[in-house]
Amino acid sequence: MLRRNFTPVWLTLVALGATACGSDVTQPTLDRTHSQVTAAIGTTVSADVSDGHGTAWRQLTETTGLTWNQVAQLCPRDGINPCWGSISTIDLSGWVWATDEQTVQLIAKYEPGILASRSISGAQYANGIAAFFGAFQPTTVGGCSGFSYVVTCSFGSHVSGWTATSDSYGSAVSGTIQSGFNTLPFIRVVPDASVAVPSALRGLFLWRADGTGGTAIVANNDSGSVDAPYAGVAVANVLANDLLAGGPASVDNVTLSQLSTTHAGITLNTTDGAVRAAAGTRVGVDTLRYRICETARPANCASASVTVTIAGNRVDANDDNGASKTGGGIAVTNVLANDTFAGAQATLLNVTLNTTLPDASLVLQSDGAVSVVAGATTGVHRLSYEICERASPTNCDQAIASVTVSAYSIDAVNDQGSAPSAPGGTAVSSVLSNDTFDNSTATLANVQLSLVSSAAGVSLDVSDGSVDVAPGTPGGTVYLVYRICEIASPANCDQASVTVTITPQAYVISNDRPRVSEGYAGSFTVTLLQAPSGTVTTALSYLAGTMPISTTTASLSFTPANWNTPQTVAFLTTRDSDKDDNAGTFQLTSPGIATRYIVVSGLDTDRKRTNPVTMIQAPYNGETVSGLVNFWGTATDSDGYTVDGKFYVDGVRIATVASSVGTFRAPAWSSTTVANGWHTLELRVTDNGGNDGRMLIKVFVRN
Repeated sequence: MLRRNFTPVWLTLVALGATACGSDVTQPTLDRTHSQVTAAIGTTVSADVSDGHGTAWRQLTETTGLTWNQVAQLCPRDGINPCWGSISTIDLSGWVWATDEQTVQLIAKYEPGILASRSISGAQYANGIAAFFGAFQPTTVGGCSGFSYVVTCSFGSHVSGWTATSDSYGSAVSGTIQSGFNTLPFIRVVPDASVAVPSALRGLFLWRADGTGGTAIVANNDSGSVDAPYAGVAVANVLANDLLAGGPASVDNVTLSQLSTTHAGITLNTTDGAVRAAAGTRVGVDTLRYRICETARPANCASASVTVTIAGNRVDANDDNGASKTGGGIAVTNVLANDTFAGAQATLLNVTLNTTLPDASLVLQSDGAVSVVAGATTGVHRLSYEICERASPTNCDQAIASVTVSAYSIDAVNDQGSAPSAPGGTAVSSVLSNDTFDNSTATLANVQLSLVSSAAGVSLDVSDGSVDVAPGTPGGTVYLVYRICEIASPANCDQASVTVTITPQAYVISNDRPRVSEGYAGSFTVTLLQAPSGTVTTALSYLAGTMPISTTTASLSFTPANWNTPQTVAFLTTRDSDKDDNAGTFQLTSPGIATRYIVVSGLDTDRKRTNPVTMIQAPYNGETVSGLVNFWGTATDSDGYTVDGKFYVDGVRIATVASSVGTFRAPAWSSTTVANGWHTLELRVTDNGGNDGRMLIKVFVRN
């Protein structure tokens, strides 16, 4: 004999030497050649449970599998008014959905400890929980499963039910009582967030007056019919089949009230109990709910329903849904497509169509289509309409056409382009070329183009989308910002930027580092980079150096006609008596054009041919320097190899760098160690034969 004491008990059946340990969920490997053993462990209790105060509580096992959200559609949540209707096969009519407090009071009848805390657990509550299970059927109990070799049993009882209460976070309060299943006995009346999840283990805490504390009252359902479209009485008196204290209920001993109706034309006369249908009530089946309460004891109540059939050609209008863009168009092809007349599709041959509640953005057309006006605001727009039987104009029904209006997708994408400074020109042919409207290329037919901001000399042509640079605009990188907006809905916009690189006017020099022997002549040519808007006069002058250079050219003149024709500048170097390579620098200057320097290196003709030929690569002769200066050079040796390079500033050696490959880099020279002004830099390279080659330049220090 098994004793049910609501504490964890485990039973393992062992056969032929095979054993298994018990657990709540045991899935042993089964030998299916042997017979299976199953057993249910539980108790059988009565149906409704009286709390001794005139209230009957429904068994939770009768209402399992419902979600809290489903029940909330049929049952008031005040703990006073009864539910109406059914969910699937579960009829909730006449039962009151208990609040969390009412549920706590019920449980306290069996275990008072729940009054101190809504979540209690421990062996001390086992007897109270056992008493509760003596009255209420558990929604699940323990059992045994397995096959002849191994059978696993778990003992315990569990009951769970939704209450009508929910907290501020949207979680519903459920009550759970459990004993066994390898856990301490517990009771919890706490929030549970799974309001939309059905469970075979959870029912509903429901109650109703049972008559034990007063006089039994019974309300029975009724039905009746009326021919459309006329007014009439469907049921003469709903009290005719209702009872109070075993006798007929009447307006003399009960109070009658209407709870609900599925059509405003179906009403209850509470003075005589008649249910009437108003003229023009649509064809179909509707339901009215009513309540009777004992006049002497108003809390003693019962409720029932009345089914009213309006006979005739049923007109049924059903809601429609559609979508459109802000540019407008047809959103619903025909609202009658899902409407019916006498069981078949409604058409304009048998029904009339009218707008009952308009929307400024929607138009119900004569053929049943719903169109959206151009420029409609985004969001959901609703239009109510009515269809009526042509032969019986009061036989009508209404529905709603809902249209979701969304904006066209609009995407302005950044652009970049360039144009020459002097003549100007088009930097971007059209900013719209990579922009999209409704996932297609944006055009001036569907978007409006406008300028947001720009730099001087750079403009946006809104007639074709081009970005243009005016002639003579200073060189550099500038930005233009533009916006595109939907023409039909000007608030639907996007904007982007255009990066415009303006190439400045500049000199193109055939050779800006010519090398000639001292005392010899040389030349270079000059053109402009781009056509000027007018005549450009450029001055040519000697800047500085360790070698004088002369030229007969004092200036160059460029026009829109000859800007790209090379103009030759001839020069003559001066021979000196030293054995050093020297340099002299010309400069080209003109307003608005960056100054260019031509560094002429003079190769000394007095030294041996076997001496290294030295070249200072940086800085260049005549350069203005500051801070740390990159000082380096190269050398070639015709009969050996280079050994080292010595770096001098104004005759003072600042570094010696060894190299056999002819490249010499001194550590960065700090020009702050000398005064501002002109200074001489020298690189002296020695080869393996002891010969040296030297080059001297001048730089201007400005710190």
